[in-house]
Amino acid sequence: DYMLVGGDFNIHMESVNSFSSELEQLTASYGLHQIIHQPTHANGGTIDLLFENSNILDPSTIQVKSQCNLSDHYPILCSTKNILVNLKKPKVISVRDLKTIDKDLLSSNILEAVSCFELHDQFHDSCLDFFNKLNDTLDLHAP
Repeated sequence: DYMLVGGDFNIHMESVNSFSSELEQLTASYGLHQIIHQPTHANGGTIDLLFENSNILDPSTIQVKSQCNLSDHYPILCSTKNILVNLKKPKVISVRDLKTIDKDLLSSNILEAVSCFELHDQFHDSCLDFFNKLNDTLDLHAP
């Protein structure tokens, strides 16, 4: 998995102290390393940080825009390398409320649905047709 964590941490990473050491240890425990090594604040100091775990950022694109004076914090710009992302479709689990079904009506509708059932040349097609008729009937009673 790829992970980027960034923001205004207000911890001066350019100096070694208990806060910077703790943050370094915490992020390292998640496999993250800090990639901004220049001042990010108008008063000096590297307090706006960007951590990553997979070298997905292109180092040649990392820029701290110190000439931007819209804030006392400088914007950090960067680009990711081309990465392949596996976009798996989420598994959908649906449930039916079977407790409130009128069982007599359902039974009657099932008998009606399968009474017009015809066998196909292929057994698989017959099973599929039968299943679809049952499923359509159940959809009427418990969508």
